Amino acid sequence: ALLALGHCCIARTLLRAAELPADQEQKLFTAMQNKASADITHLLAKLSVDSRLAECLLRLPTLHGDSRVLDEAATLFTGIDPLLNEALTQLHDIATTLQNTFPTQALYFDLCELGGYDYHNGVIFSAYVAEHGEAIAKGGRYDDIGAIFGRARPATGFDADLKTLLTLGNRHYAASEKIFAPADKDLALLETVARLRAQGEAVVQGFAGGCSAAQAHDMGCTRQLEKQLDGQWLVTTLD
Repeated sequence: ALLALGHCCIARTLLRAAELPADQEQKLFTAMQNKASADITHLLAKLSVDSRLAECLLRLPTLHGDSRVLDEAATLFTGIDPLLNEALTQLHDIATTLQNTFPTQALYFDLCELGGYDYHNGVIFSAYVAEHGEAIAKGGRYDDIGAIFGRARPATGFDADLKTLLTLGNRHYAASEKIFAPADKDLALLETVARLRAQGEAVVQGFAGGCSAAQAHDMGCTRQLEKQLDGQWLVTTLD
């Protein structure tokens, strides 16, 4: 699996610094989105953009790869805008945390990834697996959610196709393997359910209000969790 990371603030900050008319900014944005270096070069040649800034805009589509890209970008962006340094620091911190938590996770950085540019305003991410040609999940940071209701809050969200995730999943359960658990807030039950699931068991938990044995059978359950006199929950045959 591969996790790709980017940051919308980078392209947004560079484009804002260029102070271009809206139509020219849109053309440059489109060229950057397509990573069309020839088009970017052609547009910058016609515009009055500071040479250092122009170099950043031209090289941005090439800034993709492993974590060394972050160091390359830090050198390139020196003295342009503090927001660029903040964005790179955020990506570096996230990468460090991920590598410490999931040492085998492959990371990829694309500093010119502009997906969700009009929606996200921070770190963006996409998850890929070898068996699937498109991202199986993608999302990012967006601030000021709820501002229209008078309470602006930061948030992070993502979208994924559940059918795709189910197709790619490597767990397969036969009907005989399912265990029914009642809708009970008993901590011992919840811990038992979590333990069974961690062991690879498929546990189906009922809804409040009860569930009959027939309904549990309809859901493919052949076993159930029953509470014993000592408070423990044990797996028994579902009659």
